[in-house]
Amino acid sequence: MKRTKRMFCLLLAAALVACCAPRDARAAEPEETTTSIVEETTAQEATEQETTEQETTEPETTEQETTEPETTEPETTEPETTEPETTEPEAAPEAAPQAIDYTKADARVYPVIEMQGSHSPLYFNEGKADQVIAFEGGAEMMKRALYPILGDLITAGAMLDWNGVSDALVRWFWAWWGEIRINPDGTDVNPGLTRINDNGVMYGNMCHFYFDWRRDAQTLAGELDQYIDQIRAKTHAPRVNVIATSGSGPALLAYLHYYGTEKLSSAMFNQTLHNGSGIVGELAQRKLHLTPRMMSGDVLKMGEEFPDQLGGLTAILDALYQMGVLDVVSKFLALGSKLGVDRVYDDAVAPLMFTLPYLWDFCPVEYYESAKALMFRGNPVYAPVIARADKFKYEVQARADEVVKEAAKRIKVAIRVGYNIPTVLGNTNEQSDRLIETSLASFGSVGSEVGLRLPWWYRQKVSSARNYLSPDRMIDASACGLPDATWFSKNQYHQMETNYSGWYQWWLGAEEATVFGNPDYPQYSEMLKTGEYVPLPPAAPITLKEKLNDLWLYFLAFWRKVLNLPMQWIE
Repeated sequence: MKRTKRMFCLLLAAALVACCAPRDARAAEPEETTTSIVEETTAQEATEQETTEQETTEPETTEQETTEPETTEPETTEPETTEPETTEPEAAPEAAPQAIDYTKADARVYPVIEMQGSHSPLYFNEGKADQVIAFEGGAEMMKRALYPILGDLITAGAMLDWNGVSDALVRWFWAWWGEIRINPDGTDVNPGLTRINDNGVMYGNMCHFYFDWRRDAQTLAGELDQYIDQIRAKTHAPRVNVIATSGSGPALLAYLHYYGTEKLSSAMFNQTLHNGSGIVGELAQRKLHLTPRMMSGDVLKMGEEFPDQLGGLTAILDALYQMGVLDVVSKFLALGSKLGVDRVYDDAVAPLMFTLPYLWDFCPVEYYESAKALMFRGNPVYAPVIARADKFKYEVQARADEVVKEAAKRIKVAIRVGYNIPTVLGNTNEQSDRLIETSLASFGSVGSEVGLRLPWWYRQKVSSARNYLSPDRMIDASACGLPDATWFSKNQYHQMETNYSGWYQWWLGAEEATVFGNPDYPQYSEMLKTGEYVPLPPAAPITLKEKLNDLWLYFLAFWRKVLNLPMQWIE
């Protein structure tokens, strides 16, 4: 019953990794994100400079008004006396970086390095006249690779020719990923690939760190260390603030483990895959399933690449999902051939995707051992890939909580995660930002299933005098690695937002930079739209009706699992 589900899920799983993973800063709201973080500091500098200029120029204006009626001779002499006064304010901004008092404890004075996410474009002959794109992030290249085989795919599927479906999918994967593949020993099949970037360019107090996202976390941690030294030398700052977003999370975690915190003032994990994602874990285990939710309108809502006119299609798919029609469709598609699924993995997924070390870094520890055995089937050719993956998995990722707790003893550390959105791929209704499970991104939070609440009889997992339960009773943050430094945003989908309505600037400068340090930035907020967040209202007393409702919903949830019924049965 699972055969075609596995076969067709490959297309959607790969599409999810490309569509949901943040694109680089030029493609995924770079100006909004960058400006929002630095605008407060740059605005203050601009105000100070404007005040200085006004003070220096006002006396000149008075003198010029009194001399205007006279001959030109005084006019030629007076500017000579006032030139030093007018040039001094213009030179001030250039001297400002050296004038910063880095002895202050306020982290806002240090440069901010934002590590970009994965799946950004890769090029041959970057910056030259014959520059050619080898891989394009988002959905564009995926769609271009899909168009030539789409007819064969649909025809084979309609005729239940599962070998034909497999042939089409293998050709699609090679057209999409073939140029960027890496040999099992870590060398490029096609040398010369680079990622267009502006590393070292300062935007006010911020800069970006771009990297070849195909590499393993240890390699990227070393490159990050070199880049930090470059920025420190350029700005004369002894420390920097680092923000990891999405796919750069494993690299920051590896950096904290291998290089420590000596060069850092703060570290922020922003919706990162430092502990991986169940989606990648299931893909690595050859058991990703084409569920009804995967075929619902949620798929089309994931990426910003899809135009607004698809809104009608998403509504239709959502209606079919609620009616249970997609359950029938998914069962029909389960007629696929297991042999065909294995062929797609052996001929495309394993040699193209899972020779890239970063995908193994995104595989959660709990999936890892079985995934290695299922993905490569003991083929010794892939031993070098496994050796690199083992190093990060067991030296760093398996002890992620310990790594981040140790760092938090020396510097400011913050974790931002989203919740109240189900993962589109897989059979889970676990809280997530649509790509990363909230429990993994938050270093261990407990959450209800999407559509349910933690029942009234639930008590927070770790006993504490402080309350870490969300007002909507969906999240328990007491089990997080850093419960006082982990912020949750309801309905926060996976994106590049980093400032959170001024939160980041407050956090950098706050003496008590915890979830209890500012009522404007509590542990739980709700995303209304990009850049707009509001605190969740306080929890109201639980009424008898709500208690009875919880009992009923959990009764239904129990039987849903026993009978293997779809989630919408109780929604």
